[in-house]
Amino acid sequence: MSKIKNFFKKIIPTKRKLIQLYAALLYNAQLSGFITGKIYKGPLKKLCVPGMNCYSCPGAVGACPLGSLQNELAASKTKAPTYILGIILLYCIMLGRWICGWICPGGLFQELLYKIKTPKLRKNRVTRILSYFKYVLLFVLVISVPLMFGLSSGATVPGFCKYVCPIGTFEGAIFLLGNKANTSLFSSLGPLFTWKFCLLIIFIVGSIFIFRFFCRFFCPLGALYGLFNKLSILGIKVDKSKCNNCGACVSKCKMDVKQVGDHECIQCGECIDVCKQCAIKWKLIGNKIKEEALSTEENETMSLETGNQSTTQNESAVSNIALENTTNDNNVSEIKEQSKPKKKVNKRTIYQIIVGSLMAISLVLVFIFTNISWDNRYKKNEKVDEFNVSLYEGLNESTSFEINTSKVTIVYFYDVYSEEEFNNLINLQAVFENDNYDMLAISSYKNKDQNKALLEAANISNIILGYDEKDNEKLSLFNKDNSYPYYVWIDNTNKLRYSSKEFYNYNEIKNMNVILNGGKQGNQIGDYCYTTDLTEFDRTTLEDIGTYNLGDNEGKITILNFWFAGCGPCVAEIPEFGEVASKYSSDVELVLVYAGAQYQDDKKNGEIKNKVDNNFKDVNARFVYDDKDMSYYYQLGGDDGFPMSVIVDKDGYVVANVNNSMSGAELEAIILSVLNS
Repeated sequence: MSKIKNFFKKIIPTKRKLIQLYAALLYNAQLSGFITGKIYKGPLKKLCVPGMNCYSCPGAVGACPLGSLQNELAASKTKAPTYILGIILLYCIMLGRWICGWICPGGLFQELLYKIKTPKLRKNRVTRILSYFKYVLLFVLVISVPLMFGLSSGATVPGFCKYVCPIGTFEGAIFLLGNKANTSLFSSLGPLFTWKFCLLIIFIVGSIFIFRFFCRFFCPLGALYGLFNKLSILGIKVDKSKCNNCGACVSKCKMDVKQVGDHECIQCGECIDVCKQCAIKWKLIGNKIKEEALSTEENETMSLETGNQSTTQNESAVSNIALENTTNDNNVSEIKEQSKPKKKVNKRTIYQIIVGSLMAISLVLVFIFTNISWDNRYKKNEKVDEFNVSLYEGLNESTSFEINTSKVTIVYFYDVYSEEEFNNLINLQAVFENDNYDMLAISSYKNKDQNKALLEAANISNIILGYDEKDNEKLSLFNKDNSYPYYVWIDNTNKLRYSSKEFYNYNEIKNMNVILNGGKQGNQIGDYCYTTDLTEFDRTTLEDIGTYNLGDNEGKITILNFWFAGCGPCVAEIPEFGEVASKYSSDVELVLVYAGAQYQDDKKNGEIKNKVDNNFKDVNARFVYDDKDMSYYYQLGGDDGFPMSVIVDKDGYVVANVNNSMSGAELEAIILSVLNS
C-alpha cells in the first residue's frame, strides 16, 4: 500500500508545476490553431505575455516580450518604444524572475526534460561563469543589433529571435511544419532554419543533463528580469536575524545562485523547505507593515509583563494551587485544550492556491475569448446561411424574400431613395443575358415609410423592394460600420462574392456573368479565376500608381506570383520568371503580388526597395500588393506558404496553381502548353 502511495506522490505534480502548466495553456489558449495550423491574429496578440512564448506558435494568444522589444527597438528611429518598455518594466518590478520559476513555458519544458534519468552535470564554478553569457546576448542580439540596423537602414532585424531562439524554432516552426495544412512551408526552409534546428537539438540535449540549460546560460529575458530580483514585489527573501549562514539553501538550489534572491534566483521557493531556521519566506506587500505592528505589540507586552511581574507571580501561584486541587477530569481537559497553541495557517499554501485559481480562471476566459468569434459578419467566400427580408406590401408579389440557392442574389442597401442609384441597378440588369438572378433594393428601417412613397411614385420594376429591420439587422451582417450605400453579391452556391461601399465594376460584372451562364469561378485548374482590385505601385518610388485587376489582362496569359522580401525561395525564382515573361512578352505578363500583411512595414524599413533594386532591377513585371488581410492570396488557395504562383490563360481560366517554389524551366513548360493548346 505504501508503495502505491509513494508512486502517486511521485507522479502527482506539485502546486508549482500545476501553475506552470496553467500558464503554458493560458499562453497558448488558441487550441484550434494546433488543428488548423493557422496563427491567431486577434486583438489579444497585441498584448505581451510575461514569459517567453513564440508569437508564431499556432496556439499563442499574446506576443513574446523579447520579440516585441527587438521589433520596437528596430523601429525606434521614428519613435521611442515606450509601450513595450513600460510593459517589461512593469513585469520586472512586480514579478522579477518569479516569472521564470512559475509561469514561463520554456522553463517548464526544460524541467520536464531534466527529469529524464541520466547522469547530471551539477553546478560549479564554470557554470557560474557561463551564466553571465545571457547578459552578452541581451546587450548584443536583443538591443544592439536591432538598434543598429533600425537606425542605419530602417531594417527590422530581431537578432536573438532570428538567429538563436529555440522557443521560436520549437513552438513556431516545428508546430507549424508538423501540421499537414502547412506542407507548402517546407519550400521556404533554408540554411537559417537548419542552423536553428541544430541549436534546438543542442538545447534539448543540454536540458536533459543540465538543469534549465537555456535559462541559465542563454535566456536574455531571464537576464533582464534577474536585474530586478531584489526590487520586485513578489519573490523570496531571507530574514537575516534568523539565518545562521549554513548554506543549505544555496547548495540545494540547482541554479547558479550565490545567495537566495540574487539575479540568478528563479524564485521557485524550494529553498523554503530546506531552511531549518525558517529564515526564508515569501516577500509580499503587507509583510513589512505586519512585522512592524507585531514588533510594537511585543514591546508593549514586555513592558506590561515587567511592570506587573510580582502580580503575575502571585496569580500564577494561585492558579497552580487551584489546578492541583482540581479533581474534575472535564475541567482538566478543558484547561489543557485551551493551553494548546493554535495551528497557524500555511501562508505559502494559501498563496499557491490563490495563484493557481487565478491562472485557471484566466485560462478559461482567454480560451473563450480567442476560440469564439465575436464578429458575426459574413466574410468573402463564406456561405450565407440565411437571408430573409421583409418586402413592401403592394410593391411586390409577396411580403417576404428568402434567398434562392439556384440564383445569384444582388443586394443594394440604401438610406434614402436615389433615382441615380436605381437607374444604375436597372442598367445593370441589361448586362446579364438571362434571369438567373434576384436583384434587391433594401431601405433603412428609419426611412422605410418615406422611401415607400418615393418608390410608388417612381414605379420601379424588376427590382425586389424591401426594408431592413431595426438596428440595421440585415446590413450589419455584411457591413461593420452600417454606412450607406452598400452592395452585396451572393452567388448561386450562397457564397458571399462581393461586399463593398463601391458600385460594381466591370470585372465584377464579368465574373458574375460567367456564373450566371453556368461557369464555375474558383482557384482550381479549369475554374474561371477569381479576380479583385489590387493596388499597383511604382518599382522605383514605391508610390501607389493605380489599381490592377486580373480581368484587365484579358487576351494575355497572366502569371500571378505571390512573394515578400524575407522569403528566400521567392527572391530566387522571380528573376527566372522575369526571363520567361520577357521571352514571351507578346503573350505573357508577370504580376508580382506582395504579401499585404507585411507590405507597409517592409516598404518603411527598405526591404522591398532593397530587393527590387538589387534582385529585380531587370525583371519585366508589374508590381502590386494585396490588402493587409491578404484576401486575394487566401482566395486563390494560399495556406501561409510562399512563394505561390497561379497561371491564368488568355480567357481568364486557371491552368496551374503551385503553392511552392518553381523553376523557370517548369514555368516555361506550362506557358508553352497553353500557347500550343
